[in-house]
Amino acid sequence: METLNHLILSKNLGYVSEEKYIQCREKLEKICNQINNLKK
Repeated sequence: METLNHLILSKNLGYVSEEKYIQCREKLEKICNQINNLKK
C-alpha cells in the first residue's frame, strides 16, 4: 500500500517521530480494514 510506504519512509528519514508513526500506523490499519470490509 502506497500510503504505508510513505509513512515508513517518513519515519526512516526522521520526518515523523516513533510515537506519531505508531499512531498513524494504527489509524491506517483501521482504515484498511474498513476498506477491505467494503469489498466483501
